[in-house]
Amino acid sequence: TASRIWPRIEQVINDVKKLDKAHATTARKLHGTKSFTDNFHQVFHITEEENDRRHVGHDRQFQQVEDTVSKVERNVEDIKHVIQLQSEQLNNFDWSMGHVKTRIDN
Repeated sequence: TASRIWPRIEQVINDVKKLDKAHATTARKLHGTKSFTDNFHQVFHITEEENDRRHVGHDRQFQQVEDTVSKVERNVEDIKHVIQLQSEQLNNFDWSMGHVKTRIDN
């Protein structure tokens, strides 16, 4: 009976050793995977924060450009208004001068 049991016991011992070795390999790979994902997660967050800072800078620059364009638009409208007033004044001046010239000629 012992001759039949010992080979099986030895087989179970060998299977347990293989299982322990496989378990150790799995634990080592799992640890490596966890380290990789932790590092990746950290790098991802750093990159995300840098992108957010860059976007904030871009948003600020776009706002400055928009503000500048609005100021230029207001200035152009002001200039247009001044030119219209000057044009009207010149027309009135020409009309007045036409009457003066007519009086001088008569």
